[in-house]
Amino acid sequence: MFADLAGSILQCYHQTARYQLADIAQTPWDRQGQYDGDDSALIRIRYFGAISDNLYEMDVALVSRQDQIRATVLNDNSPVHWNANCQLENWTTLKP
Repeated sequence: MFADLAGSILQCYHQTARYQLADIAQTPWDRQGQYDGDDSALIRIRYFGAISDNLYEMDVALVSRQDQIRATVLNDNSPVHWNANCQLENWTTLKP
């Protein structure tokens, strides 16, 4: 389930990337109050680039409040810029 979540986050930011693995680097994320969140985690996602097949890593903060989530990229070492239009950049309502 966590791998599915991390893979979905990755696909939102890098549509052609291939997920390798992810882990939780911090929970709660120490800056969740900046986003008026109730809960949070800092997730480290490792992935392969679609063209280069190189291994990259991104740190994404995931913040929740009530029935909504929001993500923000804190670091991404890929030379391909992440998709700033990812819907997770804004508060998104979770569907049951």
